[in-house]
Amino acid sequence: MSKKLKVEDYEQIVKIDRPDVGLKGFIAIHTTKPGSALGATRVYDYATEEEALQDAMRLARTMTYKCAIAKLPHGGGKAVLIGRPEVKNDAWLKAYAEEVNKLKGSFFTGEDVGMYQKDLSFLQQHSNYFIGTANKAGDSAPYAALGVFYCIQTTLNFVNGTPNLNRVTVAIKGLGKTGLELARFLTNEGAVVVGADINPAVAEHAKKFLPSIKIVPVEEINSISATIFAPCAMGDDLSEGQLGKIKAKIICGTANNQLQSPEVGDRFFEAGYICIPDYLANAGGLIDVADELEPGGYNKERVMQRISDLKKTCLEVLKTAKDQKISHYRVTNQIAEKQFTKIYA
Repeated sequence: MSKKLKVEDYEQIVKIDRPDVGLKGFIAIHTTKPGSALGATRVYDYATEEEALQDAMRLARTMTYKCAIAKLPHGGGKAVLIGRPEVKNDAWLKAYAEEVNKLKGSFFTGEDVGMYQKDLSFLQQHSNYFIGTANKAGDSAPYAALGVFYCIQTTLNFVNGTPNLNRVTVAIKGLGKTGLELARFLTNEGAVVVGADINPAVAEHAKKFLPSIKIVPVEEINSISATIFAPCAMGDDLSEGQLGKIKAKIICGTANNQLQSPEVGDRFFEAGYICIPDYLANAGGLIDVADELEPGGYNKERVMQRISDLKKTCLEVLKTAKDQKISHYRVTNQIAEKQFTKIYA
């Protein structure tokens, strides 16, 4: 399991408890030193409140690093709300908007697992602190997937001397919003996509959307014989127990917090895997929604250029890891931490 995080290492932890509407969860703000904290809202049926809190804290810290790696003037935050997505109704959503309003702009949020565009449209009627507006940034999933796609191409080019994906097998775990978008980018380039999802209905939808996808049981997807493994579901997919079981030597996906710990990242590196850190690869989604907060408002051209710039950072990570013989996660952390120094100086 991941190391337990300490509340005192965070700028603010807000517990949400609204029994009048059945709303319960947490907002974790890691830091606002660079600027207001950014982080999407996740609705998930956590087994315990402590599990929800730890997830919020891990994700908030990752968002600080993601903002730094994307060179955005923001800190990291995250909201997690406990329950199945079906619990949402107008009263529940309005109560959540009220909780976010209490933070007075120190935290901006948008859609993540279990939160959708229709929810966001309603929330934006009750709060000015929700980003990902339908006629501006919109759904961030295609942009998160695009960043991962670019990093996959960059890594293939680094390893093979060509970014060509034709007939390259990619195993995708999780065929929700970002996983399906990634599958679309890959199949358009001729890749052979094998996918799995814990929800049979999601897998069935993916098959209808992209008939060329081969669907396998979720318990088999990690060990598929593939060139690339793309974790696109929940976190903690990369553990020491998966060393050797994952056949693909390139790991790059949209899921957050894929590694159980930095030490696990070291073990994967030592075993010959190239693990592109999630907060680098999937930063396109953040870049997209954060652009709504730029002076002058949302600019699609700027968004696309910033997502394209992730290729340069990915190449820097690949080269430095190879030259210095340290894991890709530690290299990416170092780059992000150098950016912190510039911001905090």
